[in-house]
Order: sequence, then C-alpha cells, then structure tokens
Amino acid sequence: MNTMNSTPTRAPGRTPRKDVRIAPLDPRGCGFRVSVWSAGACSRFRRPLTVESAELPSGVRLLCCSVVKPGHSRRLAKPERIRPAFLGRPSRQRAFTFTDLLTLLAVISILALVVLPALARTKPSVQRLQCLNNLSELMRDVLMYTHDFHDFFPPNPDDGNALYNPAANWVAGDVATGAGQEFCPDVLIDPLTSAIASETAKSVNLFHCPSDQRTGLYQSNPNGPSLFPNLIGKTIPAARSYSMNSAVGTVDANFYATGNSHGGPMIYPVNGPWLTGSHDGNRHNSPWRTYGKTTDMVAPTPANIFALADESPLSINDGCLGTSVSVPLWVDWPATYHNLGCVFAFGDGHTELHHWTGTTLLATTEHVTSIPATDPDWLWMNTHTTALAK
Repeated sequence: MNTMNSTPTRAPGRTPRKDVRIAPLDPRGCGFRVSVWSAGACSRFRRPLTVESAELPSGVRLLCCSVVKPGHSRRLAKPERIRPAFLGRPSRQRAFTFTDLLTLLAVISILALVVLPALARTKPSVQRLQCLNNLSELMRDVLMYTHDFHDFFPPNPDDGNALYNPAANWVAGDVATGAGQEFCPDVLIDPLTSAIASETAKSVNLFHCPSDQRTGLYQSNPNGPSLFPNLIGKTIPAARSYSMNSAVGTVDANFYATGNSHGGPMIYPVNGPWLTGSHDGNRHNSPWRTYGKTTDMVAPTPANIFALADESPLSINDGCLGTSVSVPLWVDWPATYHNLGCVFAFGDGHTELHHWTGTTLLATTEHVTSIPATDPDWLWMNTHTTALAK
C-alpha cells in the first residue's frame, strides 16, 4: 500500500492540527505505532497511538512511525525526533580557548600599530582645516566691511595697535609675547577699539589659529568691565594669531599726514610701512603699490595679493604684518605652524595653505634678519604682497 500523505487546511472552530508520522503498511499485516505531535505547541505525546492506515482521522498528516510485529510490544524502530523549525539546524559549539585569546590580542595589536599613527596625523590636519576656515570667515568679514564703507578696506596703520576710541585699527591690542593684550579677547570684539567687531559678530575664535600653542591667564578688558567674566582666573589660548598685509588697508586723515596720531575719516590708503626695507620709506604707490580699496587691486590681481596671514608668535604684535620687498630681509615673520606652511587669505576671498621650501623662516628669536636675495620664500612673499607702481 502506498503512503498516504495529505495536508488539509484548518477549518474554523476545529482543534489544532496534529502531525503524525507513520510507516508504510507491512505486507505481513503489521500494525503501526505512530507518534502524535501538536502543531501548535510542538510537544510530543508520551503515549503512543496504534492505528491502521484506514483509521487515520481527518486532518492528520503522516510523518513517521515505528513498526511493531503483531503480538509484540517491543519497539523495533526508534521514532525520529522532530526539531522545531525555528531552532534551525543543530550545530556543535566549541568553547573559546586560550589560543583564540592570543590570536585576538595579536590582531588588536597589529590594528593599533596601523591606526594610531594615522590618528596622530589627523590632529594637525584638523587644525589646518580649522585655520583655513577661520581665515576664510575673517576675510569674509573684511569684505563685508568694504561693502559697508564704500569699498574701503578697514584701517591698518601699523601703530602698535594702541587702544583708540573710536577704533582706528581693524583689530586692537598688542598680542606680542608678554604684552598687555596677548590673552585679552575683549579688545577684539569691542566696537570701540576694533573696526570689524560688528562684522565678526563677536566671534573671538576666528582670530586664533588652533596650531598657535601660546596659553596664559586671561587678561581683563582695559576699556571697562570684562566682556568674559567666566574666563577670569582661567588659562586661555592667545587672543590673536593673524595679521594684515602692510600694503592693504586704510588710515585716517591725521595718521596719513603725520604718521603718529589719529583722527578724521579713514579713507586714505596705507603708505605701506617696511615695503622698502625701512618703516617710512614708502608712500602710497611710490614706489610700491598700496591698496586702500578692493578696486585698487589691479596689480597683482586680488587672487594673488594676500590680505591676511598667520604670523609667527616670535614677531606678532599689532595687526600689521610688515614685509620688505625692496631689501631681502624678514621684518615680520609669517608662521610655519602647519608642517612648515602658512595659511593666507587673498583679496578675492579665497584661502590657501602655502608650504615654505627654504629654511630662513625657522627662527628661534625675534629680530629683523637679512636673507639671501635668492631665498624662495622671500621671493614668494614679494610677488604676493605688492607690485611696483607704473
């Protein structure tokens, strides 16, 4: 007789379907011992049920059985155990051994050797990107000033950044090592002392390069109550790391005439101190060009004239970066913070990192230093600072 196998569907209101395993009918008339399983709970009935194939109830599915000879109760075949499908296939699990632990530790050590140097190189990269972003934002604020003041650049008189009221500098304060405002961010955002304070929206972090490692105790506001009372008694980074090209900016009428006092409208182009190698050797466009307005930037073009730059902590003081283009010497020193590189912001608003190729900028003390006329870094600064007037 062939095996009967049917899978009827469950009718509404009926008891749960049961799975039954049964072997083919023995030709000698053997009976069947079947194992009945509940489809809902998957629990095996301990008491076997002996039925003939013709006696199978409706809704019972035949799966397995053990054959018993007539008159014998001994089981001749061991019924197959049914494993619920949701448990998956059985597998042998091995315990975690000491060898496995040693292997894991070796892999972690190798990964550490590969990853840690990469992480160490990440910090300078992040600082470089932050510096680029700071100078980009600061240059945007300078250009906003030109839009507000009829195309004039903010004042940049190279006067030691005295705290004048009203503001006669694009930024106020002397941030040289040991100076009175080295750790005083108040003067940078005070509109009474810094001309672009309203454009920067009091964002003091824009003035600091994250690679500038100078730190010291907060210095209070010299013009009144502290603008940062929460910083009193705390160690903070240096207030400012950036300076403006000495050939870019404006001065007021008095300073343009005398060079030592302030007053009147700030509509005159800077004279370009130090362009000839001496502080007072140059006048506007005689012999070197100076740029009081953005429209003055015709030679070189705005994309090739730097307006702001990182300045070395050895020479930074006021907000003006003096560059000698007639005589080969360093007056103020551009920084080497970023792997012998310096970040510049140019007249058209873009910023870039320039890497120095010489060694003359690797100074350890502050002083005006003569250098070879063939120095590649000095030549690069010349071509990006100004040009001879024609």
